[in-house]
Amino acid sequence: MRHLVKVLVLAIFMVSLGFAQFKEQIESKPDIYQSIIQGGQRNYLGFFNPANLFMRHTFSVSYISIGGKGMMINSYTNSIFYRFSDNLNMRADISLVNSPFSSFEKGFQRGINGIYINRIELNYRPFNNMLINVQYRQVPFYDFYYYGW
Repeated sequence: MRHLVKVLVLAIFMVSLGFAQFKEQIESKPDIYQSIIQGGQRNYLGFFNPANLFMRHTFSVSYISIGGKGMMINSYTNSIFYRFSDNLNMRADISLVNSPFSSFEKGFQRGINGIYINRIELNYRPFNNMLINVQYRQVPFYDFYYYGW
């Protein structure tokens, strides 16, 4: 009889725990696919939509050898493309250039290091056969004769 009471108390305890964990309403789990698709459709500040922003990254390492002297140039470029509408978009190519090794003049090596705006352009296509392109480019210019080439 004593053993039956212990089993009965244990059964009542287990049943009460089961009811304590029961929830009347089922929580809706977020659907990851819908979160990604709908998450990109938000507008920030009234005009910025992340779904229209595209980026590409490029890294290059080069070595130049001229007349027994050499120089290494590393370049990281971030290309950003944003589409405002079907007929208006913007592109920017920004590069970080560094020369870790050079047997040329130190001033020449320091002159290469820096951040360059390779291109910023605004493209507007009012008609299918008409394109208006406004562009700014910054290309590093070096006076090779000044640095002893």
